[in-house]
Amino acid sequence: MKSNLDHDNSATAGILESSFLNVGDARDVGENIRARTHPHCMACSQTNTEGLKLKFHLSVDSSVTACFKFSRQYESYRGILHGGILSMIMDDSMTNCMFAYGHVAVTTDFCVQFRHPVATDKQAIVRAWITYSTPPFHELKAEIVQNGQIKTIATGRFVEQPQLLQKANSQTY
Repeated sequence: MKSNLDHDNSATAGILESSFLNVGDARDVGENIRARTHPHCMACSQTNTEGLKLKFHLSVDSSVTACFKFSRQYESYRGILHGGILSMIMDDSMTNCMFAYGHVAVTTDFCVQFRHPVATDKQAIVRAWITYSTPPFHELKAEIVQNGQIKTIATGRFVEQPQLLQKANSQTY
């Protein structure tokens, strides 16, 4: 299955329709997989007291999004969010996009471009979407937008690892 969302986000509408009855079903699949495979994730776990607690939502354009606003605790230079935190946010957004489509996958390649600083104490949005998919391999893109400006972009390649879901099903924490 091949889709290019760089210019036309409607390209993956068929993926969503063929894989799920509606957006709510996709959200449930993603939440279920996330809860079982990422229960203590530093980025998206809602129960990790030290984590970022990002909450992802499936959008009508087939991407996943999360809003965030972090304090100076996460800055590098004064008033600027640390690049490592931004990288973690974008990698996790792509992983959560995989979850939304029922895939348990790990990052094999990740490239980030920091275009403009992301300010602390101001809301920003991360968005991730699938650009190419031939299971078990997937390519995704992510971006962070703040004040209407794309601040950071990333591309990632993922490979499915279904045994991680099987392992999660057989273990308790």
